[in-house]
Amino acid sequence: FIDPVGQVWTPFAFLRGDAIWQDPKNSAEEASFINTDSDFLLRGMAGIGLEYRYPFAMVNSLGTHVLEPIGQILIRPNETRIGELYNEDSQSLFFDDTTLFSWDKFSGWDRVEGGSRANVGAQYTLNLNNGGFFNVMFGQSLHLFGNNSYATGDAANIGLDSGLESDQSDYVSRIYFQPMQNVSFSSRFRFDEKDFQPKMVELETRLQKGPVSAALMYGRYDAQPRIGFNDNREGVLANPRLKLSENFFVAGAARYDLDRGKFDASQVGVGYLDETFAVSATF
Repeated sequence: FIDPVGQVWTPFAFLRGDAIWQDPKNSAEEASFINTDSDFLLRGMAGIGLEYRYPFAMVNSLGTHVLEPIGQILIRPNETRIGELYNEDSQSLFFDDTTLFSWDKFSGWDRVEGGSRANVGAQYTLNLNNGGFFNVMFGQSLHLFGNNSYATGDAANIGLDSGLESDQSDYVSRIYFQPMQNVSFSSRFRFDEKDFQPKMVELETRLQKGPVSAALMYGRYDAQPRIGFNDNREGVLANPRLKLSENFFVAGAARYDLDRGKFDASQVGVGYLDETFAVSATF
């Protein structure tokens, strides 16, 4: 809904139900972390929310400027059965600009975000007259009431050390610049909510020339001891791709660990991509 002064109001609601059967291997090792009895479990989550945006636009000789404050509130019950279920597909929790306004910041199905939360931020966008594009975003997620899902770890402690475990999350930001169609530069940051020290830094550039495209990213991440990362991590990831035809491509990647001074990961793959379908195989 857009009101007479240009404010954008988007109400939403969601309902989810899970039926889970688990029959884990009964061993002394697993029994130390989770109940190994066979079990059938039901779990549900429902919520309502409202998103607010108020874009301010201005046009001048440089291009079109848009400044947009964003607010989002979600009201829902607590997450249930935390620690009772195996967490196999929700272990990759990464809080950054891409997940700030997600209704559920867990990546898979085995965890579901509960408790009421507000996500707030602002972004500035400049569409240059020469076709370029520039965007800056900054924001924070606030736990309002109920149990904070990210402060209650499961057997893998997912949520802890994520930047979301306190009532006021870490700050996240993004800077993106695309001076022309085939070149882009971006940076993403996560800052400590108390002293504003950077906990995550990612710097990335992407280039494309004819059938060849490549991305080069530098990343630095603070230690997260409660999920098994006892040391800071720092590295560079290269990711080239070659289009063999309109839809087929081959791609590769290599990651260099700056702390250990060696390559620690590599991959090669082939894939197909069109407007409605994508498939790839990677080794």
